[in-house]
Amino acid sequence: MTSSTDGYHLCTEIKVPPSDIILSGDSAGGGIVVQLAMFLRDQGFSEVGGMMLLSPWLDLTTSFESWHENRVSLVPREVEVQRQARD
Repeated sequence: MTSSTDGYHLCTEIKVPPSDIILSGDSAGGGIVVQLAMFLRDQGFSEVGGMMLLSPWLDLTTSFESWHENRVSLVPREVEVQRQARD
């Protein structure tokens, strides 16, 4: 997070208007982008011009319903059956 905020501050120090700053991240990087934007907002800094998020990982708890509904097991079926029999 420190590197991200340092990047934002460097841009503003060289006179790049925050509205011209676009944050971008993929997967976990998308989560960092959202975290940075929320941090900047909460600390009262000017908002960035936008964010480009590619499949952002935003919920690290995996508590959302689609995580379980769309789960694909990489364990062979017979191993899964044996595991369930033990449990």
